[in-house]
Parts: sequence; C-alpha cells; structure tokens
Amino acid sequence: MAEKDRHCTYSASRDRWFQLSSFIRRVFFFFAEFIRRVEEKIESVYNDVKAEGNNEMIHDVESWKSNHESLKSKMYHVTNMLFHTIRRDNATAVILDREEARAVMEAMVQWFSKAKEIINAGLNKLQDLLEEAQGKKSKESSELSSDLDQ
Repeated sequence: MAEKDRHCTYSASRDRWFQLSSFIRRVFFFFAEFIRRVEEKIESVYNDVKAEGNNEMIHDVESWKSNHESLKSKMYHVTNMLFHTIRRDNATAVILDREEARAVMEAMVQWFSKAKEIINAGLNKLQDLLEEAQGKKSKESSELSSDLDQ
C-alpha cells in the first residue's frame, strides 16, 4: 500500500511539474512573440519617420525603442528567475501548491499583457500621425503643383 501511495505522490508531482513547465513555456513564447512583433513594428515606424525627416517624431520613436528594450530586459530577467527557481528541488510543488505563487504568475501575465496594449496603442498612434503627416505633405505638394500649372 505504501508503494502505491508513493507512486501516486510521484505521479501527482510529475503532473504538477508538467503543468508548471507547460505554463511557463506558454508564457515565455507569448513574451518572445510579443517582443519580436513590437521590435518589427517599432523598426518599421522608425524607418518611416526617419525617411520623413521629422526630428520630433524620430525622438518619440527612439523613446519607444528605449522603453521596449527596458521591457525586454525585465521579461528576460523574470523568465530566467522562473527557470532557476524551477530547477531547485521541490520548487514545482511549492509554486503550484501556493496561491500566492500562482497569483504572482498571473499578475506577471496581466502586467505584460497591459504593457503590450499600451505599446501597441502608442505605436499605432505614431503610425497614424506619420500617415497623416505624409497625407498632408502629398496634398500640399499636389496643390502646389496645380497652382504652378495654372
């Protein structure tokens, strides 16, 4: 009977480890994909703004790049802490058995999700401003050329 109980305990702890491992893997890939998409978007906006020559907007995009690098650094730091914690003996049982630990992990996911929304909204606004500025510029140049034609 004791052998069966020990096997059940081992099986439950192994299931917990897989559950935690799967959760961390999902969180990590979510973060990595988010970081990659934001980097691509920032670079695209930066190239457009730089081509436009608008120094004020270039400064704004460089600020976004800096904030993104800070977020990226924090994400990697938190992920590394999680992996190092899990490698310790019995860490998976402690993390999965404690409501506080699960709450912290959920809070991290929510914080990064909120940061993602804020960054995406800011980048979309910058993109809109850039497109608006380009539209005004082309409208002004077409008006100027029509005035010259007359």
